[in-house]
This record gives sequence, structure tokens and C-alpha cells, in this order.
Amino acid sequence: MKKKVFLFLLIVVATINVNAQDEEYTEKKGVFMSLGFGSYFANRNTAVMYDGVSKYSLIGIGYYFTTEPFRTQFEEYFKYPFEIVELPENMKYRPGREISWQLGYRFEDGSTFYAEANFAQLNIQDAFVIAIDDPNRKSPEKLLQQIPIFGKEQRLNINTGFHIPFVHENGFTAYLPLFANINSTKLESNYFVINNQQYQIVHNFQGVTNTRIGGMGFGGGSGIGVKLKFNKSFSMDIGYNLIYSRIRMTDELRPFGIHHNVLAKIVWG
Repeated sequence: MKKKVFLFLLIVVATINVNAQDEEYTEKKGVFMSLGFGSYFANRNTAVMYDGVSKYSLIGIGYYFTTEPFRTQFEEYFKYPFEIVELPENMKYRPGREISWQLGYRFEDGSTFYAEANFAQLNIQDAFVIAIDDPNRKSPEKLLQQIPIFGKEQRLNINTGFHIPFVHENGFTAYLPLFANINSTKLESNYFVINNQQYQIVHNFQGVTNTRIGGMGFGGGSGIGVKLKFNKSFSMDIGYNLIYSRIRMTDELRPFGIHHNVLAKIVWG
């Protein structure tokens, strides 16, 4: 992923001929703001929260398959003797959609000081496997059925830092961002589906404990970006960030790790 992003940005830097513009626009000193959209790529360090079998699940897969009335519901659905033969073991986040809002100040040399808030929606999907002993099957092997398990998470990253230009001429800027990161994570939902019915994975008992699944983390990062001035008011900013940060799900599960995002922004000012 990182190699593809860097290659794309280098191609942009190498192929844009700003001097060919009919009118030259240069970035001026002052306040600017931007709105952007892109993708956020989370590592899998906290994905174990959603597997339904770890110590972080108070009510998980095992509970539903051994407790009434759920056990009876499953017996009626599968019809024949069944057992769990494979548990989720490849939980990972899918690339998430991200929205960014940024406010900053541009200096005469093209460097900028900025603060931005990036909102990402993350989804997780894996499966566990049920073996069904169907006597009507001609094969001696049991019938295998995958049961999907899902998770959804919100993540907010607030970055504050500088854009340091290494190319700045004729309305074109290539820069390196350096920033500090504060983040907030919130588990939204976690469940598996059998016979079109959702079975919730419970991580805390509502009303019994005030424990919040998620929390605040911190870190920092850098990357690479390019800006192209369109006219006196607007420019395009395309950038890649590598973020090294702690993501806090619980007091026990709060690992450091590397995450990535790619954003395209319209900048005013």
C-alpha cells in the first residue's frame, strides 16, 4: 500500500507542468481551510476485540451456543447434530471511508501550521465454521457452514503540525507533513448472524458498569503531499500520512502501531 501511494505521488510531482498554465497563481501568506475525503487503513492490533471468543467478550459465541433459548434455536435451524470446528482467527479492519476538515496558517515560504480532524468509519468481517452431521449427505464429510461475524467502529484522528515544502514554485508545492496525533476510538457494534438474526457480542453490561469500549490515544506521523493552485481562491491537496499511534480499546488492549491514510482535499485560501 505505502509503495503504491508513494509511486502515485512521485508521478504527480514528475508529470505536472505548472509552467504551462495560462495564468500563474501563487499561494499567499494567511489563513486557509480545507475539506477532504479519502481512505483510512487501520492495522489489525485491536481487531481481536471483535472475534467473539477472546477475553474481551463477556458474552460471545460460546455463550450463545451453550445457553437457552439460543441453543434450541440453533438446533431447529441446523436440524442435525452440529459443532463449531473453526473460530474467527483472521479479524482485520477493512479500508475505511474518511472525512477531513482542516484549518491552518500559511507562511511566506510556503510552510504551514495546521490542525485537522479526520473522521473514519471502520468495518470488520470474518467468520466461524459450523460442521453439520447431515445423514442425507452422500459424502462421509460433514457439511460446513460459515457464520459471518461483523464489527463496526468509529475513529477520530486529530493531527496538529507543520507542512514543510521541498518544492514551492509557480503555484505548485510538494511537502512533508510532521504532526502530533490525538485519537478517539469507539466500538459501535459487534454481532454474528444465523438465519438472518443478529446475535450481539457483548463487551460490557449496560447499566452495571460504566466501562466504555474505546478511548483516547496519542502518537505522531509524517508522509508526503502535493498541492496545486487552481485559481486565486482554491487549490487541490493530495496527501499520504503514516501515523504511529496508540489505539485504546480497553485498559488492557491499547497497542501502539502504524496506520495509514490517503486524502484528497479542496483548499480555500
